Amino acid sequence: MALSAALTSVCGSLWAQYIGFVDPTYVFSVDLSVRFASTPSSAAMGTALGPYLGSILITSLETYLRATFSG
Repeated sequence: MALSAALTSVCGSLWAQYIGFVDPTYVFSVDLSVRFASTPSSAAMGTALGPYLGSILITSLETYLRATFSG
């Protein structure tokens, strides 16, 4: 449980650096929680490498679509 809390705090601080600000309405939103829960489960969950590859795929696709259609 302590390792999980430590990894969560590290990832949270990296997420805040990536976004550039911390807004409680954004951080505690349902869509962000769903994104974090569904990203690793988008690939083969029976393997150790599947969630990692699914996270890379979804994050890359999201970044590409944001860059292409944002302006």
